[in-house]
Amino acid sequence: MDTTKSSQKFIDPIKEGMLSVRALNCCKSIGVENLFQLLEYAKSNDLYHIRNCGPKTILELQDAINRYGSNVLVSLDSQDKTLLNHLPLSAEGIFDDCVLNCEEVVQDYFLNMFPNAKTLYTQCFLDYSSVFFALPNTVSIETVFDCWQLGYDILLKTLQVIPPQFISKADSFESKLSNCLSLVNEQFIVAKVEFILSRLSAQLIEVLSNEFERIKGQLSTRAQNVLEKEQVNAKTIIQFCNTLVDYRKIRYCGKQTASDIIIAYSSFYEFLIQLAYSSPKKCNEIIIRTKYQFLNDEETKEIIHFYEENGYLPFFKLVYLYFIKSNDRQDAIYNRANGITKSPQTLTDIANEFSLSRERIRQIVSHYSPSSELYAILTLLDSQFYSFLNKDFIDPTEVCPIISNSEFTHSNELSEDALVGILSLSKELKPLIFGEKILIINTTTFESFDFGASIKDMSNTLLSKTTEDVILPISIFINNYILNHSFDYQKIENIVAYIIRHMFEIDIDRNKNILLKRNAIDVEDEFCKILESFGTPLSFDELCSRLLDLHPAISYAPGTLRSFLFNSDRITAIGRTSTYTLKKWNINHLTIRGLIHQILEESDIPLSLDDIVDFLAIKGRNTNRNSVNSNILLDDKYHFVKFEGGLIGIESKKYAASFIQIDRSVVSRKSFDERFVDFLDYIDTNHHIPFASSDDVEASLNRWYNNVIKGVLDVTEEQKKRLEAELSKREEYVMTSSEFSFIEKCKDLKYFVSSEYELPTNKTDALLYNWFSKTRKKSFKFTPKKEKAYKDLIQFLSDYGFYMED
Repeated sequence: MDTTKSSQKFIDPIKEGMLSVRALNCCKSIGVENLFQLLEYAKSNDLYHIRNCGPKTILELQDAINRYGSNVLVSLDSQDKTLLNHLPLSAEGIFDDCVLNCEEVVQDYFLNMFPNAKTLYTQCFLDYSSVFFALPNTVSIETVFDCWQLGYDILLKTLQVIPPQFISKADSFESKLSNCLSLVNEQFIVAKVEFILSRLSAQLIEVLSNEFERIKGQLSTRAQNVLEKEQVNAKTIIQFCNTLVDYRKIRYCGKQTASDIIIAYSSFYEFLIQLAYSSPKKCNEIIIRTKYQFLNDEETKEIIHFYEENGYLPFFKLVYLYFIKSNDRQDAIYNRANGITKSPQTLTDIANEFSLSRERIRQIVSHYSPSSELYAILTLLDSQFYSFLNKDFIDPTEVCPIISNSEFTHSNELSEDALVGILSLSKELKPLIFGEKILIINTTTFESFDFGASIKDMSNTLLSKTTEDVILPISIFINNYILNHSFDYQKIENIVAYIIRHMFEIDIDRNKNILLKRNAIDVEDEFCKILESFGTPLSFDELCSRLLDLHPAISYAPGTLRSFLFNSDRITAIGRTSTYTLKKWNINHLTIRGLIHQILEESDIPLSLDDIVDFLAIKGRNTNRNSVNSNILLDDKYHFVKFEGGLIGIESKKYAASFIQIDRSVVSRKSFDERFVDFLDYIDTNHHIPFASSDDVEASLNRWYNNVIKGVLDVTEEQKKRLEAELSKREEYVMTSSEFSFIEKCKDLKYFVSSEYELPTNKTDALLYNWFSKTRKKSFKFTPKKEKAYKDLIQFLSDYGFYMED
């Protein structure tokens, strides 16, 4: 009887999987793979002794023995008789010789399965696959294959001693042996492949699949299509190649295509065997070299050594080596922009190198997508091995030295820029840049909070000047910038606290309160204290000198300090003398002309120049007749009038008829000394020499000055020298009308900035804005005085926090 007929006659419920899962698991636990083995087990063991086998399962197994066992026993009995009648005398000798000539461990496992020749032939005739019996996973692949080979050798040697004429007899022992051996021989490699695949790790299976795909990629398109249509993979390719002998059964597969596939995968079985017999170290090397083909031998050894010491692959080292070896243009651009292997380059430099536009380079960097090879490396970034990934944020300055020391030979190989660029490849991480610092933060956190607006608010608040210690809750920089309420408040709070500490260098207490220390002085208050301590008005220079003595660290420009006095509610200037007093002292701060007008308002009669000088002295202004007279003559605001007898009044008051008013249009010629005094008083009062203007007095003094200089007037050499000496003392006031106008514009701009705390615009002050724009462009030539005034203006604006590009 041949094997095919036997398989139709004898039904094995265990081999066919006809029993319940629990019953099959119980059979597996006692090493039973077919009904015959179960019968043998039941002869010497009680089914109740099977572990985890309940009453229902025992009944199911017993029922299988009762229902199917009788047929097997009948067959076995007849088989036994056949073996007793026809088994060659040398068969048992061959069995014993083969078993004795193999290794002891192979003997033990084989005899445990086949105690004698009779058992071997009986089981093999029932099912040829009994030769490929299973062994525990602890048994090596080599031992398993030796056991299988032993069974095959016994069958083969037994067949070889049988005369050919006996093999042809139907249903004879010799015929059954020949058929069984033919099937074993046909399925031997297939069984080996299936067994090896069951033993390979997932990583080695991946290596096998990669090798399969590599070979497949070298085939023709027709051959690749055949493999895809037949759904052939790394696990089935060897068996498929065996079937290609009869290629006509496969659609769209011609003789040449079948030949190409067979030749291409001819060494695949040897590669599988190499994987199966490789040592763990060799397997690791194969896995790494297959997955990361850009590594050379030396680098592979370093990676394996790291893996053996630490139990995981060096993620950062692999990414670093990938970018060094990659020839892909997008990889090179991303590398240069982020400084992974070299110092980072600007987008302009990269654009010039690759002959692309700067915008195109920016798009490539911002939309960079890792290749499949790099993506496989990115999967190695695991918080199990890199604990810093579990933190609220990653500080490259702290992490970079740790990674450099653990994964790189040289500590300077991995820079902070490279670390940021590598971590930015992960979709779960994103860099946060503030000032010169960078933090790596989880992408989810970024989507939950507006860091940009929060940091801008911090800059405006924490960098402002404060004249006293201030405590601020950190929540003011968090609550207003929440984008998604399903966020981790504690994590955001820790990040914001870190930014405040490291970017702004400000302390935070345990209760998350910001301790903002005093970083400026109250200039107005300090000036008030200085005036209080001296008890008398002081000049601007004296006030500045005293302030710098008390606070040498401050760095205010004179224009800025003057603005504090100008805007003060407690300090006032006394006239135009740059002398300042406290308002509470009630010292009259009017100009000389204003005081003269006040004195005349309070008087019912006109006063002489001497009387006016005396009253001015009482009000704290020491002056003389000439100065008073000059101020009266130059006035166009208070409308002073002169009366006979040298008396002075004001136009708005009515005096007694006895006071006769003198017509102002009557001009009397003055001496040099009078003109000289008037000229100097004008300069001291107006801080510039008289110009040719529409004002009669100023124009008159300008003509007198020009006539003296040009020699038109008959003046002595001594008089000229007196004039030159006085002018040298007032050198800063000797200027042209253009210079004076420029200096006044500078003062106007300073006043505007000190009042509004911003530069003028077309909307706020168009004239001042246009003048300043032209001045910055150097639209006209600067004289030394204009240059000095302009530099002082720029310094003033810089002190106010405006960045002015010179």
